[in-house]
Amino acid sequence: MTIRPQDLPEIRADVLHWHLQHGPAFFDICIRAGKMDIRPAGPTHEAAAYLAKAEADRIMRADLYWIDAHMAELAMTAAESLPEFTLMPEDLPSPHGLMVFEKPVYTYIEDGRQTHLTAVAWGPFNYENFPYGGTWISWYSDRETNLEAEANVGSLGNTEKRIMRAALPALSYDQEEVYPFSPAPLPARTSRGQEAQPFSLDGRYRTSELLRVSWLLMQQPLADVSEVEPDRAARKRLRRAGREPAMVRIIGLRRPKSSTDHGNSDREYHHQWVVRGHWRQQWHPKREVHRPVWIAPHIKGPEGAPLIGGEKVYALKR
Repeated sequence: MTIRPQDLPEIRADVLHWHLQHGPAFFDICIRAGKMDIRPAGPTHEAAAYLAKAEADRIMRADLYWIDAHMAELAMTAAESLPEFTLMPEDLPSPHGLMVFEKPVYTYIEDGRQTHLTAVAWGPFNYENFPYGGTWISWYSDRETNLEAEANVGSLGNTEKRIMRAALPALSYDQEEVYPFSPAPLPARTSRGQEAQPFSLDGRYRTSELLRVSWLLMQQPLADVSEVEPDRAARKRLRRAGREPAMVRIIGLRRPKSSTDHGNSDREYHHQWVVRGHWRQQWHPKREVHRPVWIAPHIKGPEGAPLIGGEKVYALKR
């Protein structure tokens, strides 16, 4: 089942309720299983309660974003070649956010179970090793996609599927990472002071790179941004639950235009050719920093001339 943009406010309420009710027990289990390197010191039950409360706060305060499949595909492609840059608060679209991708951005298998990462939340993270502060990043998987995948391979029957659907929120907490803000390169650190290793997606890119690419792209001219609110019935349900309906920003792709610009050269061209998508560092005078800007694939050369090169063109369609 695909999550629609107008569903996101109710899904946020569902995830928030789950963290408030079940988060402490969930994080307690994760800590005891050795799967929570990033956590406060102290007794396990206190650390678990803190983590659950902090995640609920991030979700509650989050601005809501929905990334369409074309933008998600571009982010995954562009993340493979993202140039290094240091993240600062101005690079984020908002201090707190919950972003859902129309399509899973990665699927991995662990202990024979498929997990589909399809959403991410973030919020401020203060840590002594981060003098400029940082952001906590929580990745989520989609309950319905995960259940369907397990049912299709025969590892989950209809009865088990109904039980798990009732017990889990629409988005399930999967993993976390922290990223420091800094004008100079600064590695992420675990709570033990060791350099963190962000989750690697099949060696192609890391989750932190995918998210940073998404943040960059959604604030560039190639992004088509619109807003939608929950439908009338959803608004009533949210208000009955004490939650104010929120607008959701939809991030899509503008249709790229083919370019016939020959540049300033006096040379006469007799063919068209493909300029592949690539990053270019652009200077921001007000901030006095360089930031990567994605140059979309396009065609150059005289209109109507033969196309040469034979390269595969990454098409951006709406």
